[in-house]
Amino acid sequence: RAQAPSGDSRRPGLVSLKATFESTSPSGTTPGLFFRDAEGRPRVEQGGFVTITDPVAGQGFLLDLQAKAARRYPVPRQGSRRVQVSPPGTGSAPVQLGTGLIEGFEATGTGHKVRLPGPGSAEQTIELWSSKELQLVLLFTSSDPVAGQTSVRYYKIEKAVLDPVLFRVPSDFSIVEDLTAPR
Repeated sequence: RAQAPSGDSRRPGLVSLKATFESTSPSGTTPGLFFRDAEGRPRVEQGGFVTITDPVAGQGFLLDLQAKAARRYPVPRQGSRRVQVSPPGTGSAPVQLGTGLIEGFEATGTGHKVRLPGPGSAEQTIELWSSKELQLVLLFTSSDPVAGQTSVRYYKIEKAVLDPVLFRVPSDFSIVEDLTAPR
């Protein structure tokens, strides 16, 4: 995700798309919708809230649909240096899991094992299945003795031309400034 603000901000080969996803954890399964335009702006709709992240403008919004309110927060600009965040603990080298088809798209799997901090030798196992064509992780799974089994899976994935209004705050929403990203 790297361009100067005055130039073409699109990533080479990035396609706009829409998809449905399920987020699963020990507390249940929550469906959602995912949209991403060719500029790299994602929109995620889940549980009465919408998150729009705009790395081109360096800002994001958390929309509360019921309250008609938006919280604006800073995000790294496209092309800025990003900090790689790793889970706490020590990890083994990634393991290549091969390739497979997920929803008709070729995906490459990578496995990770991370020893969690604290007493004992608890270990977290993570699998990521990514589509190079879509530049998207199509399946994420994590398993550890603390959080249990969690996953995010995308399906009904369609390449699509999206209405730019999807990536804007509706005009009837109030906007509150915030200096921190949502957690």
